[in-house]
Amino acid sequence: INPASDEDWDTEYLSNILSIKVVGGLDEAIGFVQAHSSGHTDAIVAGDGNAAQQFLTQIDSAVVMHNASTQFSDGGEFGMGAEIGIATGKMHA
Repeated sequence: INPASDEDWDTEYLSNILSIKVVGGLDEAIGFVQAHSSGHTDAIVAGDGNAAQQFLTQIDSAVVMHNASTQFSDGGEFGMGAEIGIATGKMHA
């Protein structure tokens, strides 16, 4: 285990590498995602419906999910053919 560097937040590794950021609250989390998101798919895991709704409305990505796995966002949702089989690992939000 190694501490994540600033470069890690904007790097796609195409491997089983996980970078974790601990934030002080929802506003910091939203700001972090806004700064480092690819704009493809982002998700929040939360029991607080108001927090989830704030995340869903403030994140500018093609797909934003609440308590769902990001593996379900693929070409099928965009009319480009289903590719659900490409994400068969267990490392999904």
